[in-house]
Amino acid sequence: MSGKFSAAVMFCSLVAISLAANRADESVVIPVKSDRGPASVAVAKKEEMLLASMKTQSSLKHTEKLRGPLNVQLEIMGAPPEKVGDIFILRGTVSSPKPLQGADYTWSIPDGVELVRGVASGHLDYVSSDQPAAIELTLKKVGMSNAQVHLMAVVSSGAAHFGDSAQFNTNVDSKATAAVRKQIKVLH
Repeated sequence: MSGKFSAAVMFCSLVAISLAANRADESVVIPVKSDRGPASVAVAKKEEMLLASMKTQSSLKHTEKLRGPLNVQLEIMGAPPEKVGDIFILRGTVSSPKPLQGADYTWSIPDGVELVRGVASGHLDYVSSDQPAAIELTLKKVGMSNAQVHLMAVVSSGAAHFGDSAQFNTNVDSKATAAVRKQIKVLH
């Protein structure tokens, strides 16, 4: 009896499934125009529309990194280091078109150079374009690989924080150096 009952249940289930499938084929789905979709699709569509509108506005074109009112520059005083043991002086200049009361600075001194004289970090009381701050370090080249020395300066003004940095490479590309020396000789 249980085998007949199982067969009957199975038969009824198959009939119900086939009727449901048949009705699904007969029903017509009318597409409804909607801007709704999965969240990721909706966000992507909004971003595409925003970017498309921005592309047509030439006044929004920006081709340079945004900068705060702080400028850091590095220059070498004298000859650049060429071999291990050479001592050289780097001068960092921190300036601002807007007068700033206080800025903090830090030199990043990597392996390959050694601090001989100067302070690796400190505070500048006042910085402006009329009164830029100069910070000098005397360094010694202790390795043959290129060492990248950085000077970073930061300022906090209320909730805003901004900064700038500059980099000096101890090894200059020899081909570029030779080309520059050739140009200098031609000019003299």
